[in-house]
Amino acid sequence: MKYKFLIVDDNFDFAKSLNETLKQNLSNFIKEIDICNDGESAIKELIETKPDILLLDLKLPKLNGLAVLEKSKNIDCAVIIISGEVPLINHIRIFDNSNVKKILIKPFSVNILVSELNYICSKKNIDTLRKEIEKELSVFDFNKSSIGYRYLVECLLLAYKDSHLLNNIEKDLFSQVAKIFGIKNTQAVKWSMQKAIKSMIKYTDSQKIHQYFSFNQTPSLKLFITTIHKIILNKSKT
Repeated sequence: MKYKFLIVDDNFDFAKSLNETLKQNLSNFIKEIDICNDGESAIKELIETKPDILLLDLKLPKLNGLAVLEKSKNIDCAVIIISGEVPLINHIRIFDNSNVKKILIKPFSVNILVSELNYICSKKNIDTLRKEIEKELSVFDFNKSSIGYRYLVECLLLAYKDSHLLNNIEKDLFSQVAKIFGIKNTQAVKWSMQKAIKSMIKYTDSQKIHQYFSFNQTPSLKLFITTIHKIILNKSKT
């Protein structure tokens, strides 16, 4: 999954250099990168393009970075502050803006920035994928609070990251889910998911089920997981 980046810095050469660094090190996460050199254009860009990740200097012409930061609170955007202006940094109240993920004081190590962005993008991928899985499963009438449903979502997350886990779901996939949830008995994971699917079949309109499974029998746990996994995998490629 790829994301929109916005670099806001009044030093054009620095912003251009940062742009090239990101392209070289994070190409698998980058959809596009925009650059703004003042606060007014940055706010306009935030409103119009809604970037996923904002790299923000605080000392800017027209409007400073604190004004831009305030505007970013209304957007689902991960913010990394990159500034040498300690007095302005001291005005930032991170607990008032959950978008702020890191503050880097200039000069800083590019490796630290790349590492932080890699972590942010990877986490965004997982969060986005989890939402897509839950959206796909919303077609069926699952009990969303059941432990079996939670196991099922985790199975699909793991399978998306490594399809080889589907070759032996009980030994490889279910055991990983058990480890994540701190459970020693892998069979308990299987039983809970089977119970969740049986309940789902009972309460879901049969026509909805037949759109996914073209027969009248209850789909097995393996068939359900592999079918939904294939659908999510295909959608992610479009």
